[in-house]
Amino acid sequence: MTIQLQEVTKIEKEVMSITCNKCKKTATPDDTIEWQEFFSYVSSGGYGSVFGDSQLYRIDLCQNCLQELLGSFVEYIDEA
Repeated sequence: MTIQLQEVTKIEKEVMSITCNKCKKTATPDDTIEWQEFFSYVSSGGYGSVFGDSQLYRIDLCQNCLQELLGSFVEYIDEA
C-alpha cells in the first residue's frame, strides 16, 4: 500500500480589530485591556424570535457600553 501526501497551503484569518456597535470605539490586540474586555456575541434566532427565524446576528460592545446597557442587570459573584 502506498500513501501519497501533498502539501497544502491554508489561509488562517485572525481578528485584527473590533469595533463597538454602540460608540464605534475600535480596539486592537495592542490595546490589551480593551481587547480582553470586549463583549462579542453571535447567535441565531430560533422559531418565532424577535430577531427573525434562523437569522444569524452578532453584537460587539466595549466594556463601557456593556456596563452602561447591562450594568444594572449584572450579578457579581464572590467565589470565596
